[in-house]
Amino acid sequence: MPKRTVYIQSACKLALRHRALVVCSDKGPCELPLEDIMLIVVESHQATLTSPLLAALSEHGIALVVCDNTHMPCSIQLPLHAHWQHTKIAERQLGISKPLRKQLWARIVQQKLVNQARCLELLEIPGSDLIRAWAKEIHSGDSTNREAVGASLYFQKLLPLGGRRNSDFSPSLDFGYSIVRSAIARCIVASGWLPFRGIHHCSMQNPFNLADDLIEPFRPCIDLLVMKNRDELPAGDNSIDRKAIYRALEYEVLLSGKLYSIQSAIQRTIDTLSIAVETRCAGALELPALIDLKIAETERG
Repeated sequence: MPKRTVYIQSACKLALRHRALVVCSDKGPCELPLEDIMLIVVESHQATLTSPLLAALSEHGIALVVCDNTHMPCSIQLPLHAHWQHTKIAERQLGISKPLRKQLWARIVQQKLVNQARCLELLEIPGSDLIRAWAKEIHSGDSTNREAVGASLYFQKLLPLGGRRNSDFSPSLDFGYSIVRSAIARCIVASGWLPFRGIHHCSMQNPFNLADDLIEPFRPCIDLLVMKNRDELPAGDNSIDRKAIYRALEYEVLLSGKLYSIQSAIQRTIDTLSIAVETRCAGALELPALIDLKIAETERG
């Protein structure tokens, strides 16, 4: 079963008791075993955490995300060494050849475009055919920049008022992307990879270049979740209920003919990235295919 994402939105104290997270609020204490948690997001600025809990979160490979006063994630705590073969995996990552990096990036971009096209189809918005056609034209390293061309058309269709950065829905999209990015970063570190060493992204100021590579085909999942929830809002209200986005990691995607929660799909993608690097075969990398929104129960073939 997928592990849980815990969100802290009100004044409380978070502590450790017998390998369990204890949340003490005015409603009384609540306990959750650490082994059942993947991610903790602290939105409230009236929440306190004990140092034994912080140490235990790292020991269990649990990512801790803290939000700023705009409720957007601004920091993440990850364990320093979460895999027993960390050095071996890191050396292999640093040795990825330039041709293989380009092939992997082309595969990522292609699946991102396919998922963007599928998102438009599920929302019954025209424009998917052209994006699908561009996905078939991806060359090694995306040398023709089809990702940018596709994104431009995609967001024109998806968000005709304001576009990607200035739409009424942009804050909700950014929040959802941040949740998925944090989950990817957590899995990267837990799997022994260096999060700052990307396949395509290579900013010297970005400690999570690899997460920003791998998130690309997952982004349309958040787009679909946000835009589908807009239909349930009162007229004139574009502030998406964050409770819907909180469950983003629980929704299903398809990998190689099998259904996974997004949370489990992230781990599978990173596992197959290891296979792709070890075998020098970009085709071994499995990436998520977008399907209509459905909460995962268990992974099934």
